[in-house]
Amino acid sequence: MHEILQKRVFNAPDVCLNCHRRIRVERNRPERQYSTDASTSESKWARNRKTTTVAYGPADAVSDAKGIWCDCGVEGSYVRIWDDEPLPEDENKTADVNAEQFRRLVQATIRILEDKGITLDRQAFASHALQARHDGDCVTESLSAGTSHAIVRVSEASRKRVTA
Repeated sequence: MHEILQKRVFNAPDVCLNCHRRIRVERNRPERQYSTDASTSESKWARNRKTTTVAYGPADAVSDAKGIWCDCGVEGSYVRIWDDEPLPEDENKTADVNAEQFRRLVQATIRILEDKGITLDRQAFASHALQARHDGDCVTESLSAGTSHAIVRVSEASRKRVTA
């Protein structure tokens, strides 16, 4: 798996693992220190009101029932409702992530990587990820293939501009 994809999407606390949309935003608020008058900036995560709702779900304790739900239907950023397995070889079986869902994941992954400051070639990312998925790779490996090719393509283009 590509390191950038792992760090910026799959292990990120602000990205939904199920749909790859931003569900939390970082906010800075000043907080006074006890010993001095100087204020320091403490980073906290706040929910993204555009892509999440606060709702109540089943829980053992009442205090655990309230949660932040992504618009895709999962609670929290580390929950995924689809299995990350390669495409089934048997044509009668279906994958958890169909072609249309995978296209939406590719679009969301491109969007979130660009939001996080990663420069990549969108066309190369999409074509290599879709081709890897068509060849039977699992979702994460397909997205990783797209990331690898898109970042290499951008670095090659930037080197050509410098030497020309």
